Amino acid sequence: MNASAIAPNLDIHQPETWAGKRIREIRQSALNLLHLALSSPLVTAAQRELATTKAEQCQDIWQLLRWHKAVVAYVAGVAAGQREPVAAPVAQPEAVEALAPEVASEVQQTPCPKTRLSYRPARRMSAEKHARLRTANQLRRDKHAQRTAPTPMWAEAPRLSALPGGLYWSGEGQVPEVGKALMVSRPGGLSGKATVKGYFHAEGFLGIVADFEKVPAKFQQSPRAQYVFGRDVHAAA
Repeated sequence: MNASAIAPNLDIHQPETWAGKRIREIRQSALNLLHLALSSPLVTAAQRELATTKAEQCQDIWQLLRWHKAVVAYVAGVAAGQREPVAAPVAQPEAVEALAPEVASEVQQTPCPKTRLSYRPARRMSAEKHARLRTANQLRRDKHAQRTAPTPMWAEAPRLSALPGGLYWSGEGQVPEVGKALMVSRPGGLSGKATVKGYFHAEGFLGIVADFEKVPAKFQQSPRAQYVFGRDVHAAA
């Protein structure tokens, strides 16, 4: 019998967790090892069938490994002439005869328990770590987006990472963060107190999209009145 035929029955209506899948894979590996040991010509077909039936009902991985160890020792002993082969058992409904005396005593004295799987509760992630992971994932997505579809000039971006690299900031100090208050001073242009709402780029320069406290009527129809380069930005008083 193929070892894949003695895999545990799974409920197709219940989603399988990662831990459950891993346990099933380890149990299947133990079954494969036992099947390989039972494929020896020194093991009769009747012995192989009875052992496979018992293994099919066992959910204890350690028990399957102990049976595999006993079968390997039995086959090695018979091959070396150190022990006599066990005669084929008489087929009985619920009696599993031994491949070796060790297997017989172990199966009869310690029946395979049907263990209930228990899982360790997941540990909560701290808010700081969650924020770092979220920021790192956002940076990776923005970097991929700039390779596939770069942000065009004069288009507002909510983050600096959403703009192409290598842009020049003409202002003093660091680029202000979103939400920071500042003062915009432009001769003949829209000026006054404002907060950083976003970013843009044009001709290799980096600029900010400012949200002014007061916008005169003559600037309300100008689509780029709120687009400010670094040279016109000053710290708020």
